[in-house]
Amino acid sequence: MFADISPYMLINEKSLQDLNKRIPFEINKKSLRPNFVVSGNDLLPWEEDDWTGEIRIGEAVFTYNKPCERCNFTKVNPETGEFYPENEPLRTLKTFRQIDRKYRRVRRTLGDAPIMGMHYSLIRNGKVRLGDKVYVRRIGPINYEDSH
Repeated sequence: MFADISPYMLINEKSLQDLNKRIPFEINKKSLRPNFVVSGNDLLPWEEDDWTGEIRIGEAVFTYNKPCERCNFTKVNPETGEFYPENEPLRTLKTFRQIDRKYRRVRRTLGDAPIMGMHYSLIRNGKVRLGDKVYVRRIGPINYEDSH
C-alpha cells in the first residue's frame, strides 16, 4: 500500500468501537487502512485527536503531521471490494467528525471530509512489535489555524 499523506497512520480501537456503535453495521479496522491500531483499557474514544506531538511505539519515535481526512475508500469493504450500504461509514463520520467551518482555510482544502486517525512521520528508527506500549510525549488540541 502507498501512503498518500504521510508514511504512518494511527487509529484508536476505542474510536473504532464508538463509530461502530453509531452505524447500522460493523466495519473492521482494515476499512480505515491504519498502520497502527492502539488499544488499552484506559483509552477513551477519540483521545488520539490530542496526540499532536511525538509518540513512541516500542523503540520507534514518530512525530505528528496532521489528522487523517477520510476519503471514499473508507466506504469500500476491503474483504469484498464492494461498497458498504448507504455511504457508510462516511455518512455517519460527517455527522460528528468534521472540522468546524470557522477554519475556512482548512475547510477550503478538505471540503467536508471527516477526520478519523492521525498521520505521523518516523523520526527515530526502531523495532515495533505487536503489544508494544505507546508513549505520548505531548498532547494538545490540533491547531487548525496553523494547518496546511
